[in-house]
Amino acid sequence: MAMVQLLPVRSSQLDAVGYDPGRRELLIRFRGRTARDGTQAPPALYRYHDVPPELHAELLAEEAREGGSVGAFFHARIRNGGFDYQKMAAANAEEER
Repeated sequence: MAMVQLLPVRSSQLDAVGYDPGRRELLIRFRGRTARDGTQAPPALYRYHDVPPELHAELLAEEAREGGSVGAFFHARIRNGGFDYQKMAAANAEEER
């Protein structure tokens, strides 16, 4: 099974991203959050389907751009972009396929 490496990103919401060009799948690991009752929710890993490689490249470019916002890019272009997605069972640093 192939492994998709997740690369850390600077974001208050996103923790890491990875891309499988053969399957055109973008993996996003979100940071764990503190709930209102003070409990810590674990990180969550999502897989977005049929994402063009150019969009993944733009996401990485946003990470590298000074003043860029990976979270804002994600929400505008991926989350609101109409891509099918699924929540994965584990939020590991590397996801087995």
